Amino acid sequence: MIALVMALATLQDAPLKPLGDVAEHLDAGMTEFLKGAAAGDAWKPWPVRSDGAALREALRQAGVVKATHLAMEFELLFRKKGAAVLYVRAYVLVRGGAIAIVNLESRDKDIRVADGRPIDAHKDHAAPFAEAARAFLAVLRAKDVSKLRFADADALAALPESVRKPELERAERGKAAAARIAEAVAACDADEVHLRIDDHAYLALDGAGAAVGVVRCHFEWDGDRVVYNPGSFRGFPK
Repeated sequence: MIALVMALATLQDAPLKPLGDVAEHLDAGMTEFLKGAAAGDAWKPWPVRSDGAALREALRQAGVVKATHLAMEFELLFRKKGAAVLYVRAYVLVRGGAIAIVNLESRDKDIRVADGRPIDAHKDHAAPFAEAARAFLAVLRAKDVSKLRFADADALAALPESVRKPELERAERGKAAAARIAEAVAACDADEVHLRIDDHAYLALDGAGAAVGVVRCHFEWDGDRVVYNPGSFRGFPK
């Protein structure tokens, strides 16, 4: 679920700082949704793919009274002559004024992921994604991995121990791979770089404030616009 990234860093210091603006808006939308607002009203100006009725019922049955932003997926696809030649994926913790990449990984062979769109295609309410992509790409190309701080126990403290431990292990593996990934990005002679935004998650809390699971939602392209799709609830193992 969560694997690599920048350890605990303030949004003001982080290359992926613009994702904080997205997270704040998503947080506000979820708050309104849980209060009973229609999905289309809760998350506007994001166009919404579904009414979220199934999600609303699942949260009710699980006793969820609050859900706060946890993390989002952020992917770069490097393309040459129309073919993907390098893929970089980060899962980014954006929570409570902190940002951390939880899972940084790359692939230069057998790249089987859905294509994204050119970075500059992300405009209007999707513009923060483009800003974050440019900053993240600049850090990797400069091989300045010291700016990528990795998630520690404090960053993941809100997660149950059964979830937190494997995520910390993934963070360590990601930290060890960061320099290698930056070298690959710096050496890549791609014609263009596409950005793919997809999954993101909220941490779901019950009436006592205990974390009981995650709400998984995602972004997708619909023609020339990015739309938001309220997804599903998955409870943590008991």
